[in-house]
Amino acid sequence: MRFCVFIGVLCLGGLCACKTTSKEGGGAVSQGSLPWQTGGGVATQTSPAPNHGKVATVNRELKFAVLDFALARLPGPDQRLGVYRNGARVGEVTTTRMVDDTFLVADINRGDIRQGDDVRPE
Repeated sequence: MRFCVFIGVLCLGGLCACKTTSKEGGGAVSQGSLPWQTGGGVATQTSPAPNHGKVATVNRELKFAVLDFALARLPGPDQRLGVYRNGARVGEVTTTRMVDDTFLVADINRGDIRQGDDVRPE
């Protein structure tokens, strides 16, 4: 069941991060904004630390989160990661073995985990 949910979330996350074609720019390609990025719909190009990620989505019922490490190294399985919001620690997750090229699933151990929170090793 969790694997089916994971695949569904990955598909949804992939749709959010797709590139779109702009009619105003003569067919120029621009990247759509990811849900946790702000700035008027334009994705920022700042690179996070090599081992930092973001919470892409949260399933509170099943107590797991999908983490996005598109611009960072994926952590290994069974690794504990701290979850931070505005620099303050708000929770903890443990990675699972379910991974994609940039996304991975993590079980929520404790805390109030929300989409857009920063994730990094403790």
